[in-house]
Amino acid sequence: MKKLIFFVMALTVLAGCVTTDPRIDQLEKKVAKLERQVVMGAATGAGASFYPASGALVGSGTGSLDKIGTVVDGDAALAMLSENATWGHAFFPFTADDDSAAEAEPYIIDPDEAGTLAWHWMDVYGQRLFGNILYGTTPDSCTIGSDCDGTLVRLCWGGILETTADENIITLPEISDDATPTNIQVIPGASICVYNKDTNENFYVTPHHDDTITIAGVTNAIGQYVGSTAAATSIGDYICLVATSTSNWTVFGYRTTLIAE
Repeated sequence: MKKLIFFVMALTVLAGCVTTDPRIDQLEKKVAKLERQVVMGAATGAGASFYPASGALVGSGTGSLDKIGTVVDGDAALAMLSENATWGHAFFPFTADDDSAAEAEPYIIDPDEAGTLAWHWMDVYGQRLFGNILYGTTPDSCTIGSDCDGTLVRLCWGGILETTADENIITLPEISDDATPTNIQVIPGASICVYNKDTNENFYVTPHHDDTITIAGVTNAIGQYVGSTAAATSIGDYICLVATSTSNWTVFGYRTTLIAE
């Protein structure tokens, strides 16, 4: 390790010389890469290694998280995704832990290498966290997490869906009682607002056929919708809902005359 550090320092000094030789430019790039590798691999001991991933969470492709194996308890990984087919632009922090639970993207990722610990998605806390509210739009009736524009179920992680045609029916994803729901399910605490911005259009929000919707303390029958009117003043109407249990959505805000099935 000492020889490697000395070699890196020597190359760094050489790379600082003023020159236009393309071989030196190439050497500088190699030195920079080697320095990063030394920093990333310098930690020693159980739970002290850090692994970056930039390809995907699963799929076994180059840079994917599930290709990182031979980890020990407490190792950390950070997946930084760009234009990912499932998660778009996102980053996920993980820690290596018990591998007895079944894989459930993005919550638990099993490495390809058999017998290694699984990657568990970690919560993120901070004094200042910034981000955009996910926004989607649809001209048709659709199911969030299946065929709405954007399709991502994370639209129900506090997102907004705009309907752009009259009589659209927006179906909510199923609420799961599992801490690691599937890619088309949500857990209690999920929320979404559905709205229109065009005059004389109304829309309906219906739960998964196993769930219900509560309005002002009154719970509809399983699978029954709530909706907005199509009055001339309906431009900008919205209905906001939050998953308050493993089988119920509650309307916590609206601008319309609500109708219920």
